[in-house]
Amino acid sequence: MIQHIVAFRLSGTDNKEKRRQSSLAQAELRKLGNGQIPGLIDLRVRPDLGKVATHWDLVLVSHHESETALENYMAHPLHVDVAQKVAAHVAEKVIIDSHI
Repeated sequence: MIQHIVAFRLSGTDNKEKRRQSSLAQAELRKLGNGQIPGLIDLRVRPDLGKVATHWDLVLVSHHESETALENYMAHPLHVDVAQKVAAHVAEKVIIDSHI
């Protein structure tokens, strides 16, 4: 099984804008976990608690059956569409893929 972690730093310049962006991004990212992508076992999206300014704003953690399933997820049209929409609100992101 593969764990895919993506942390997002949103582009908003104040807390109100970041909360708005976070809500929009979370709604989009959760569309990925609706059972349409084969090999995707689980997907969770959570905002940071917002208590430390240097923390990242949002995280996605997903589990995939295999490396091939992760590659298929990345190329899936739904993922491509969601990623493009979320990118409009993201200043930076970091991704970690690992075997679990």
